[in-house]
Amino acid sequence: MWSRDQRPDETVEEYDADMKRKAKDVHAAEEMARFAIMRGLRPRLKAYVMQQNPQTVTDQLDAAKVAEATINTSQSSMTELMEAITRLRTSVVTPLSTPQQSSSAARRLR
Repeated sequence: MWSRDQRPDETVEEYDADMKRKAKDVHAAEEMARFAIMRGLRPRLKAYVMQQNPQTVTDQLDAAKVAEATINTSQSSMTELMEAITRLRTSVVTPLSTPQQSSSAARRLR
């Protein structure tokens, strides 16, 4: 139970359910299960959950779900933002940097 970490592709609910099964198998008290679950959470989730200071396993799961949803949303948003920046850079920079247009503009100025 104490050596189990949440896998990168594992949801909080899946991890929590497996940890609760393990805690039940060894007859661990709720507080011990809560600490073991917290120890194995992914670092970014753990930081948020610890700030919430949950007093029960249920509160801990709720906080971890919020953290998971927030982090996944912000990662998706960041990816979309980077793709939009790339598209914008391509549409703006490419027309300005073509040599043919630069020489045409220079001839017009003469």
